[in-house]
Amino acid sequence: MTTIVLFILLATSSRAQQTNIATSTNKFFPEPVYVSLQKTGAVERFPDGKVFKGFPGAHYLSVGPNGNILAISGFKTGQVYIADARTGKKEVTLKIGKVVQGVKIDPRGKYALAVNASGGAVAVIDLDKKRVVKSIPVGRIPHNVRFTSNGRLAYVTVQGEDKIAVLDMNTLKKVKEIPISGLKWPHNLDISADGRRLWIRNHPPKANDTGHVAMMNLASGQVRSSLAVGKFHGGIDLESPGSDVLTTNIGGNTVDVIDPNGLTIIKSITVGAGPHGVRYGPKGKWAYVSATRGNEVDVINMKTLKVAKRIKTKGTFPFWIALQGNE
Repeated sequence: MTTIVLFILLATSSRAQQTNIATSTNKFFPEPVYVSLQKTGAVERFPDGKVFKGFPGAHYLSVGPNGNILAISGFKTGQVYIADARTGKKEVTLKIGKVVQGVKIDPRGKYALAVNASGGAVAVIDLDKKRVVKSIPVGRIPHNVRFTSNGRLAYVTVQGEDKIAVLDMNTLKKVKEIPISGLKWPHNLDISADGRRLWIRNHPPKANDTGHVAMMNLASGQVRSSLAVGKFHGGIDLESPGSDVLTTNIGGNTVDVIDPNGLTIIKSITVGAGPHGVRYGPKGKWAYVSATRGNEVDVINMKTLKVAKRIKTKGTFPFWIALQGNE
């Protein structure tokens, strides 16, 4: 009897502790935030801590504009998974190519674009039909994609040719190529809310090499001199016109905060080891960083530019971060 009572007390204490932990993190996540756990093959949702399993190599991911659907690429699987963002139930697995990298759902929720890096193309996934409807050639070793706010255009980094491919989402065709002067191996990217500037983070060849960020004026195609940032490659994000640009370095342990006008580093914030994914939260109050080697998600207070919370993930190698409206 004593053993049973002790077991009940321990179980109750454990549940209470978990509830307290969840409650203590709620304020940092006004909306659900999804993190891919690459080596676990899963996606963890914050703040409730639910883990959605069954996504081998979970790599890049994107949330639909209504917050109801997830698109997830599988590292070294060549696959993309479409899942229900509320339940985590996998709806379909699509074969894209030998190596698939970035995946993004358009702001209208009609298509997802999956980058077929090995095939030099971008696969167009019809989200209603749950199937690939077209493959758009873009160039050698494409990596990631970003849409304009209205979803009419998509910009794709083409690492092997140091350029940006521009896709028309109405015709589903490549309509333009923009060479990137002064920046080798464009990797991840983001676009300003006004659609005028493209921010690009590169992928140096070696892990100890210094990374760079460049800003492109989309009207002229001109690139401002690139800025040296942390080691190796990483993610990049900005929240609104005039907001600071954030970029990570998977080869180090910092997030560089960049003044978008002066193209200078305001501060390098120390976070968990191997940061890669980075996303602003709603209204830019918080920013979230996934530390691949530290197995944690760090929450940055964007007013103080300090880490407000470090949260251990329930799986290993948290790679990318997505949330509704900033996938």
